[in-house]
Amino acid sequence: MVDAQQIFQTMAEHAFQITPQLSIVLRSIESPTTSVESAARVTADTLKLLFVEPLPTFTREAITLYLLDLLTATIIPDRLWQNCGEP
Repeated sequence: MVDAQQIFQTMAEHAFQITPQLSIVLRSIESPTTSVESAARVTADTLKLLFVEPLPTFTREAITLYLLDLLTATIIPDRLWQNCGEP
């Protein structure tokens, strides 16, 4: 799994736009071997870096929502069902 600094560096290289290449890097936190805790930590650390960077509000909001959606819509529900059994 990549860390927050690697994700942030890739974001900067792509001008803080969600590009196909950036999406691939961000989706690396969805790995089945990544715990929910690790995914949440990397997401939180990435958001911290994002919020100290001087960016237009709409850019920061778009990336923030993308990261949170990735974490809450994909990673957490999948892992919860793995831990609790299928509904």
